[in-house]
Amino acid sequence: MQYRPKALDTDKIDEMFEESFRFATRQRTVEIAKVEAYWKGYEKALSSAEECTRCGNYEVPLPPTAVEALSAICREFKVPTDGIIDSGLNCDEAAAMLAERIREKESNPC
Repeated sequence: MQYRPKALDTDKIDEMFEESFRFATRQRTVEIAKVEAYWKGYEKALSSAEECTRCGNYEVPLPPTAVEALSAICREFKVPTDGIIDSGLNCDEAAAMLAERIREKESNPC
């Protein structure tokens, strides 16, 4: 037989520990899902950006996957998207404009 203190409500304490374990498990699951979603989106953006560099015709307008990729890269580097994805530029022009904005941001971080 296991010792049970008389001055404590051990059933309530056991219930509290069980709820704490359940809460920790739920939190861990949520955090893992968030991290996996972030990296899945990041990898999708990289794949789309890579697809842009392998485009057979750089003169065509940006395909939707390239627009998503460029938007994600702009968010990551905290540069504005105006003029890059909404002005009808082709892949080559949009990539050049994005590179220029990133260079400007890196040289003037403030």
